Amino acid sequence: MQGTEDRHRFQVLELIGEPNTAAASDHIALSDAPDDQHFLTYVDEIGHLQEAHWIEPTGTDSGKGRLRLTDLTKSAEAINAEGELARLVSSRTSGRYYVYRGRDGYIHEVSFYGWWGFLCILAVN
Repeated sequence: MQGTEDRHRFQVLELIGEPNTAAASDHIALSDAPDDQHFLTYVDEIGHLQEAHWIEPTGTDSGKGRLRLTDLTKSAEAINAEGELARLVSSRTSGRYYVYRGRDGYIHEVSFYGWWGFLCILAVN
């Protein structure tokens, strides 16, 4: 995928090659307004959380941003997901949180504060 700016608020994403894994959930968008960062996250076909991060151009760039894809499940050493994600970004700390049901039946959280962390929140009957 590649992203291009569209009217200073939203990014236009288009496929420019074959994706590594198919999406098994709906994509969710997350924007961090103070830092002007944009994220698109989904669960792939093997249950890994994938995050596409739009990186704005800097002063030496040619004026075009770029897209980085991160496997959050590998980065956080998390349990594979089963189903959809819930997400939020902290307006105070800019920390990102993704909450989901794992394939083990528990509710899990993957979060970012400069590094990826993983937490099992609770069991679901």
